[in-house]
Amino acid sequence: HKSPYSPSSYSMESRAHTGTDDPMHILYYGASHCYLAPVCGQVVQYSSSSSSSSSPPTTASSEILPSSSTTITPSSSFASVSTSTTACPISPTSSTSSTSSSSVSSTRTTAAGKFPARSDEDLSLLVLPELPSRPLDLSSSSQQPDQDSALSILRNPLIKCESGPLQAWRSGIRSAVVLLGGRYYRLKGCGNNEDGFIVRVVEGSDPTKYEIRGCMFESLCYQELFMSDLIDQHLRKRGFRCANIPIGYTVYTLPDAPFPSVPKLCAIFETMGERRLGDHLLVGLERLLPILFPEPEIQSVLDHFPESRKEPTKENPYEVTPTWLLAMLGSEAADQFIDGVALPQFSFTPPTDATLELNHSSLSPELRATFFVGMKELETLWKAGDLNTMAYLFWRLGWEVGCVMRVLRAQQIIWGTYADKLGHHCNAHPNNLVVTLPQTESPDSPLLAPLDFDMAFTERMFSPTFAAEHSNQKPLDPAAKTAELFAELIELERNGMAMALAGDAELNSGATGSAVLRPAHQLLKWTLRDTMLLAFNCALVGDPDPHPLQTDCQRSLRLLIELALHLTCSEIA
Repeated sequence: HKSPYSPSSYSMESRAHTGTDDPMHILYYGASHCYLAPVCGQVVQYSSSSSSSSSPPTTASSEILPSSSTTITPSSSFASVSTSTTACPISPTSSTSSTSSSSVSSTRTTAAGKFPARSDEDLSLLVLPELPSRPLDLSSSSQQPDQDSALSILRNPLIKCESGPLQAWRSGIRSAVVLLGGRYYRLKGCGNNEDGFIVRVVEGSDPTKYEIRGCMFESLCYQELFMSDLIDQHLRKRGFRCANIPIGYTVYTLPDAPFPSVPKLCAIFETMGERRLGDHLLVGLERLLPILFPEPEIQSVLDHFPESRKEPTKENPYEVTPTWLLAMLGSEAADQFIDGVALPQFSFTPPTDATLELNHSSLSPELRATFFVGMKELETLWKAGDLNTMAYLFWRLGWEVGCVMRVLRAQQIIWGTYADKLGHHCNAHPNNLVVTLPQTESPDSPLLAPLDFDMAFTERMFSPTFAAEHSNQKPLDPAAKTAELFAELIELERNGMAMALAGDAELNSGATGSAVLRPAHQLLKWTLRDTMLLAFNCALVGDPDPHPLQTDCQRSLRLLIELALHLTCSEIA
C-alpha cells in the first residue's frame, strides 16, 4: 500500500525543520512527539481472506486468541531493525534493552502514583466495551508474521514511554503513528499517553465501576481489523480508501498491568494520514477566514440569505440562523441553505505578518515562513480564477463525506452508533475522517479517508437482543424487527454526522478545536457550513453533483488545505 503521492509536487515542506522530504509529512506534522519502547507479548499478522465477503467469522467463545502468534521479548534485535529504517527518527542509544526497561519502569512508576491499581480480585467491578454485534473469531485468518511483511519491522510489541529507542507522533490519547521504512503505521492501543494501561472510574457509575484505558480489547480489536478491511474493499469500488489498512495486532504480556487476566491488545495499521477533518482542517479553514479576507464583502454575501434567516442585533448586524440550528428543522428549512459555490469569488487580500500575528500568533518561525510561501502562490492562483475556491473546497469535503456514508448505508454497515454500559457512542463524526492532499496529476483523488471502525458492524452481525441485555439505557424491544432497529441506528448516525458538519459545538463527537471569529467572518462560516451540508445531503441520497469536479483548481485546494493545517498543527484530535 505505497503512497500514491508524488514528492515533486510538494513545495511548502520545511526540510530543515521536519527532517524529511516526504510530501505526506504535512498530514502528520504538528502532533507532539512521543517515544515507543519494546515490551513482552505476542505479534500476530492479519490476513484479509476472512473479509472477502460480507459474512463475518463468528464464535460463541471468548477464547479466540490465535494459537499461531509469535511470542516476542524485548531484545537488541529491535535496535538493528529500527536503525535500518533511515526515514524514521531514532534516538541514538548503545543499549536498547536497558533503555526500554528503564522507560517502561518509569511508566509504571508514574502511572502508579496517579491511577488506582486493580487486581483480578476486582473483576466484578470492571466494565468492558460491548458491541451489539456477534463476536468475531479471527483465529483462522491470523498467522505468524511473514519475513517480508510490515510486522518484520514492527516485530516487537511497543508501548508509549517518556523515553525510548523509537520516536513517533501522538495520535489521540491511546495511539501513535510511526514512520518506518518510508511508510506510516498507526499503533492503536499502545498506552494511555505515557502512563501505560490505567484504570479510570466509569463516569456516573453507582456503585463505582472501573474501565481500563490505553489499550484495545479482543472484541473491538478484531472488529476493527475485520471491518476496516471489509469497508476498504467496498470503498475502493467507489474510488475511496479506508485510512487504516490492517496489518496485525499485538497482545501484551504485562503481569503487573491492571486486571492482568484481561487481554490487552494493540491494533497495527498502515495509515494514510493523521490530520482530521474536524479539529484540523475545518477549524484551520475557519481560522484562515480573517487572514484571507480581513474585510470581507459582507453585504454581497448577506444579500443571498433569505429574510427568514436574518437576525440582526445591535452588537451583530450580520447575525443569521446558524447552519446547525437550521439543520434541526429538517425538510421545512431545506430551501434556506446557501450554496456558496454559486456566490462570486470572495475578495482575497494578501495577509501581512501583522495580520497573521493578530489572528494566529503561535506559529513557529519555520511554519510562518512556509505559510507565507504558500500564501504568495495562492494569491497568484486566486486572481487567475473566478471560481469561489473556498466554498468549492467545503463542497468537495461535504460531498466526499456523503459518498462515504452512502457506501456504508448501501452495504448496511453502521460506523459505530449504539449504547452500552459505558454510555452512548457515535463514531460517525468529522474527526474520524483523515485528510489527504489533492493531486494535480490525479484530480479525482479523494481528499478524505475514513477510519476508526472498532465499533462498526453489519446488519447481519447485528444482535438487538445482545444490545437490549447490555444497555444501561432504555432497553431495545426484543420483539421489534432487526431491520427496523438497524434502520433507526442508521438514521441516528446520519443525523449525528450532519449536525457535526453543520457546526453544532455542543455535539459530543470528540472534536475540541474551534475558531474565534468576529461577526463578519461568522457569516462566512455559516455560508461555508451551509455549502458543506448541502453537498453531504446531495451525495448521501445519490443526486447528481451540481458542482462536478473542477480539475483546474487542484493546486489552489491543496494550498488551502496546507495553510489550514499550519494553523492547527498543535491540535491533537
